Amino acid sequence: MIDLRTSAAIAGLGVAAAFSWWVLQVSAPTETRSLGPRHLPDYHFVAPRITRFGADGKVALDLTAARALHYPDDDSVELEDLRVALTTDAGVTWQMRADRGIAPMGGDSIELAGAVTVARPRGDGGLTLATESLTLHPRAQRLATAAAVELRAGSSRIEAVGMQADLLAERVELGAKIRGSYAPR
Repeated sequence: MIDLRTSAAIAGLGVAAAFSWWVLQVSAPTETRSLGPRHLPDYHFVAPRITRFGADGKVALDLTAARALHYPDDDSVELEDLRVALTTDAGVTWQMRADRGIAPMGGDSIELAGAVTVARPRGDGGLTLATESLTLHPRAQRLATAAAVELRAGSSRIEAVGMQADLLAERVELGAKIRGSYAPR
């Protein structure tokens, strides 16, 4: 038979085992989880300038920014206060400005954001586009956005949501919610 003394000894061993398990859980190092690569810049440039030349040797793209940060985890470059001059194969130069931009290294697109303007200056006042975000495909000489846009040409004004533009053909396709006013010259 199990007497009171044996029962107390077994209970004491159980309490000691539970206490030992608790001490091991509290003092054991916690498992460190790998969060993957962090999005931290590895280098930066002040006032960078990127120039791309066309097959004819003339400047096709001239990009300047106040600052650029390179991120090694996705090999992208963040640009601040950028300006882009894109000259199409037809020789027409389009001027673009944005508060910021993101471009993958060696990529074929630049994401522009924050007070984006695109202008084609001409003697008749040209064409100006304003939006909050825009994707520029410099080699394809195309623009695209899903955001609200405003186009101005002289006294005419058009607003829409979404746009595709072929800069070489000088053709703009508007998305939805289109409204505007046309004022002849």
